[in-house]
Amino acid sequence: TPVTGVQTCALPISEAQFNYTNCGASSDPVQVTVLEVSPSPIVLGENITFSVSVNIASDLPTTIAANVTLEMYTFGKWITIPCVNVSGIQTGSCHYQNVCALLPSGSCPAILNELGIPCHCPFDSGTYSVSNMTALVPKSPLNGKFRATVSGADASGNPLGCVSIFATIGSDDSEEVDFQQIGRAHV
Repeated sequence: TPVTGVQTCALPISEAQFNYTNCGASSDPVQVTVLEVSPSPIVLGENITFSVSVNIASDLPTTIAANVTLEMYTFGKWITIPCVNVSGIQTGSCHYQNVCALLPSGSCPAILNELGIPCHCPFDSGTYSVSNMTALVPKSPLNGKFRATVSGADASGNPLGCVSIFATIGSDDSEEVDFQQIGRAHV
């Protein structure tokens, strides 16, 4: 069941290798105000440094539905990556009936506590930020241009927020796949 009342948006392919936009209404209670990643393009198997700031204008409910659409640009168009179960976790373009139920119970990780960022619902109003955090991006066979759109709504379908992210992801030791060459080799 899709989240209702949420506007979708499409980020164009541009020279930018990483960008984002809030794709809901400016009156939505959740707005991403900063989202920066370096290096760009993101290199698989290497560290990234990121900064993010999210403003929550009003306390969020204990039930939050979310739609995630993950797409890859290939053969000149956006292809939706389907929702698949990977080791018991729904991954890809999925609908989550209650994100809060998916969050781990118990104590929050120490780093979140240090930053004052909650990890359980409900989320109180406020601005939650991290600056210049470093994380290792795992290696993956997927390289290219990706777009992810995440939208959320309360139990009544009222929009909470929406963000669309565009990123170029590559690997320093991978080569572009030449599908025409592969086709000629198998003729």
